[in-house]
Amino acid sequence: MPYGKGEDTRRLVPALFDVFQGKRQPFGVNASSYRDFLHVADVASGFVRLLLSNATGNHNISSGRPTQIADLVRLIASSLNCDPDVVLGLSTERPGEPEMLIGDNTKLKALGWQPLYALADIAAIQGS
Repeated sequence: MPYGKGEDTRRLVPALFDVFQGKRQPFGVNASSYRDFLHVADVASGFVRLLLSNATGNHNISSGRPTQIADLVRLIASSLNCDPDVVLGLSTERPGEPEMLIGDNTKLKALGWQPLYALADIAAIQGS
C-alpha cells in the first residue's frame, strides 16, 4: 500500500493520523491482517528504475515486507503519544479480505532498486 504526504485522508495511513490527532472519529481496522507499505517516493523510484533499465515482463514495486495492521496502528499512535487501543479496540475481521497481501520485489531489486524510506519513520515522512 503506497503512502505519503498529501495522500487522500480516506486512505488508511492519513486516516489513522487524523484519528490520533483528534480530527476524526476512531474506526475499526482488520488488525490481524498484513499489508505491504511503501512510501510513494520509493514507488516512483521503482518506476524510474524500470524505465531506465532494459527489463521486460512483470515487476512488483513493493517493500516486500509484511507489516501487521495492528503494528502500523501502534507505530502511528506511538509517534503521536496516543493510545492505539482507541482504534485497536474497534478492530474487526473483514471476511473476504486476504490475511496477507505482500509483494515480491525480487526482480526489481535485481535491477539495483532499494527502498529509501522506512515505515518506522512514518511520522516524519507524513509531516506530522
